[in-house]
Parts: sequence; C-alpha cells; structure tokens
Amino acid sequence: MIHASTLPTEILRIIFLFLNTRTLVKIPQVCTSWRDVCYGLRDVRLNFGWLPAYAVYPTVIVPCIDLMLARFPGTTCVSMPVGSATDADVLGIAEKCRGLTHALFWGCGNLTDAAVLGLTATCSRLTHVNFNGCRKLTVAAVVALAAKCHGLTDVSFWGCGKLTDAAVLALADKCRRLAHVHFGACRNLTDAAILGLADKCRGLTHATFSDCYSLTDAAVLGLAAKCPGLTHADFAGCHNLTDAAVLGLADKCRGLTHVDVKCCTKMTDAAVTGMAGKCRKLTKVNFRKCSRLTDVAVIALANNCRELTHVNLSGCVKLTDAAVLTMANKCPKLRICRTGPKPTIGPART
Repeated sequence: MIHASTLPTEILRIIFLFLNTRTLVKIPQVCTSWRDVCYGLRDVRLNFGWLPAYAVYPTVIVPCIDLMLARFPGTTCVSMPVGSATDADVLGIAEKCRGLTHALFWGCGNLTDAAVLGLTATCSRLTHVNFNGCRKLTVAAVVALAAKCHGLTDVSFWGCGKLTDAAVLALADKCRRLAHVHFGACRNLTDAAILGLADKCRGLTHATFSDCYSLTDAAVLGLAAKCPGLTHADFAGCHNLTDAAVLGLADKCRGLTHVDVKCCTKMTDAAVTGMAGKCRKLTKVNFRKCSRLTDVAVIALANNCRELTHVNLSGCVKLTDAAVLTMANKCPKLRICRTGPKPTIGPART
C-alpha cells in the first residue's frame, strides 16, 4: 500500500484539485508539506456556498475565508454564499487572488459599485462574472468591468435594475469574446442594447433578456442575423414580441437547443411550427401562458424535435389531451412536460 505522504508533489496536486472546497480547505492542516503543495496549486476553484453561518457569524467566517485564500494563492474561481459578501469581502478577495478568472457573487445584494471597481482594478484576467441580484450596481460598475477585463466571455447581471443600454454597449465595445450574456429583469434596456451587442459580439451562444419589457421584434431579429451560433435564447416576459421574432430566430439560428418565450402572449401556432421545422436540436422549450397556441403547434414540435427533454405548456388553455399524448409518443427523451399547475414527468405519465 502506498502512503499518501510518499506520493510525488505533482500527483498530490492532481488529487487535491479533484477535491471539493469543503475537503480541500482542510488539507493544509494535515502537515507542512501538504500545506506547501496547496500553496503551489494553480487554477484552484473555491466555492464557499457551504458556509451557511456566514451571514449569522461574519466575525468568525470572514477570517476563515481570508485564511483559506491565503493558503491557496493560485485561486482562479471564487463563489460566495448567497446574500453574504460585502464590498470589503470582494476587495479582500481581489487583493489575495490577483489571478482570478471567475468571480461569482450572485444574490449578494449588499454589493455596490465600489466592489466591482476594486475587483476590476486588480483582477484584469476575469472571464466569468456573476452579479445576479446585486441590485445596487449601476452603469459605472459595468463600464469599469468592460474597460479593464477585455477577456470576458460570460457575464450575468440578472435583476440589476439600474443598468441601462450604456452598460451593455460598453461590454459590447470592449469585450468582443462574449459568449454568454444574462440581463434578465434589466427593464431599462431597449432594442439599442441588444442590437449593439449583436453587432460586435458575433460569437454569442447564450442570450437571456427575460422580462426586458421594452424589447421588440427588431432586437431579436438583429440578434439572430448577427449571431447565428445562438443555442440558448431567453426572452420570457417580453410581451411585445410577435411570431416574427421567433421565426427570425428559427431561420438564422438552426442550432437552438433552449428557447424560452414564456408569457409572450402574441405568439401563435405559426411561430412554433416554423421553429419546429428548422430547429431540430431543441431540447428545452418554454411556451407557458402563450395562450394562443393550439394542438397544431405541439404536434409540430413532437413530429420534428425528437430530442426534447423539457417542455412547458402550462397556461396554454387551447391544448387538448391529443397534443400532449402525441408529444409523449414521439419524444422518447422527454422528462418533464408541464401542461397545468403540476408537472407531468416522463412520457409514460403525460
């Protein structure tokens, strides 16, 4: 039997990087040599979501996190517990982890622009940021992020209601590698933001602008024309959209796998049948409360999109059992089909 203490450093490094954060942070306590190995690790990903006591006992947990980061200076990804991080915490993380590429602070509603400004001043290598639910952030924070972190590929600002077109356009101008963007519930955004983004970030694959109420068909059509590689399109709650938007997506983005147009009540069978005929790779679709849809739309989906796994048709009051049964019979990978207040799971039960 080989004792762990006799393993070469390179082997230990590989093993340690497979450990979850809760286990990994205990390793430096084992012995001095293992502490040295941890200090030399690169591309460490620390997820502190398992620290529920953070919000209750910050005087204990904050120093604990600081110690962990000090022992792993090669950390490139930090994820904080929901609702916990303060500006001071983010600034401390930035100071200790200058090679940070992933900064994930979703649900940390106490953060202000100061946190983002400090983070970007120190961590210019950021590629992934998540500030979902950080409602205090303004355009200034996003502009600073764009100015310093040109390598961004994934940005998420769901619920940051103070953001305007200027924020999105700044990212589009400086961060041409963007592939994933999430600006759900940023209700000040207009078509200009999406059109500017599409014009300069042609490699977009995931676009979420749910509940951006001002958007029109022009935004979706422009996005589809410039970003044919889109696989995920979420415009749920954008109630101004019509069939033209969905048909434009279907025509230009044949590789779509996820489409969410929940509560887009102007959608008719024409939109869904058109998409079904051209986007055969669809796996998840959400047409909740698209109340104009009939069996014709659902049967078209079932006949053309055999890879479907998740379908939401709740609130589509014109559907009959025949449509749902057709989907159950034609889509063998179907796991969840929602047609009412409760989900129906699996083809056999639909």
